[in-house]
Amino acid sequence: MAKEEAEEAAEAVRQLNAGREELPGGWVEMVDPESGQPYYFREVDGATQWSRPNGGTDSASRAETDDPDAMPEGFGDAGEYE
Repeated sequence: MAKEEAEEAAEAVRQLNAGREELPGGWVEMVDPESGQPYYFREVDGATQWSRPNGGTDSASRAETDDPDAMPEGFGDAGEYE
């Protein structure tokens, strides 16, 4: 897909999402350059998915808490650094 087509697809996605709820913290909407379809990227761990994420208390939502030392549930269960 050419750059111009990707930009047109991105604009179409922005227009479709106008007035929709914002994405949960840490999620970014992207456009797949091959298909022109939107997909979602979670910055905190690099996860991607095709379906629009909804709000909740998943690890991405916790990543934006007031506690800068907060870690996702289960993180660090493998042991401490020596």
